[in-house]
Amino acid sequence: MSIKVIYYVSGIFTFVWSDNFFYLCWMYISAVNNLKGLIPNEVSVLFTLENFNLFANSITGILPRGLAGLENLISLDFQQNLLIGPAIPTSVTRLSTLVSYRVSNNQLGETIPTEISRLRNLKELWAGENNISGSIPSNIGDLRNLKTVFINDNDLEGKIPTEFGLIPLEGLVMNNNKFLDKIPSQLFNIASLNVIRLDNNFLTGTLPVAIGQLTDLENFRVENNSLSGQIPRSIGAMTSLGKREFYVKSACVCKYWFRENFLTKLI
Repeated sequence: MSIKVIYYVSGIFTFVWSDNFFYLCWMYISAVNNLKGLIPNEVSVLFTLENFNLFANSITGILPRGLAGLENLISLDFQQNLLIGPAIPTSVTRLSTLVSYRVSNNQLGETIPTEISRLRNLKELWAGENNISGSIPSNIGDLRNLKTVFINDNDLEGKIPTEFGLIPLEGLVMNNNKFLDKIPSQLFNIASLNVIRLDNNFLTGTLPVAIGQLTDLENFRVENNSLSGQIPRSIGAMTSLGKREFYVKSACVCKYWFRENFLTKLI
């Protein structure tokens, strides 16, 4: 008998290799288990695995080299564990079939490698609440299938790549980092964006009139930066923002979305 799915939601889980796992496609071990220990390199033998979910356990150690053997992997979710080491190691950048990569809320670090551009099928990059440092490589723009990027609460710095403007993003969440310089005007050309969070960085410059082009935007936060100038009157075209953030009241936008900056009146 060939096992294709492991779905384990309670009790104590112990993984013992069996030839029956050669056609395993789905492994889900929920938070109820509080699974501990390392992810063994031997996971490389699970080459048919498509979904690997260890969400909210107590897994320690690094992301193993054996992950590179999961040549059919589509979704990886190791969020809310105690993992250390590189957040995006070489073993992950070799997973050409990967669509969803979720490792938020661990203790992962180092930099985002230029090899991330190999993940051409990636739609979800969730690596928030870690210790990732350095700048975002410009070839992030090669990932034309990306929909959501959550890299908030890290130690990222430098400029926000203009190449983000090449991607049909829906959500860009990069708050609580150390980004510098201006918000790239290219971001305001992404008509599909509905969430932008750049609050709590070191951004400067002004908000362009082009911000009004983001008519589907539902959440826009840039507070606690060093923005200056005047708030463009074109924000009046952002009707979705008004509906979703009704409690803020668009007339008081400067008291919430743009607070702790040097912005003045509408223009």
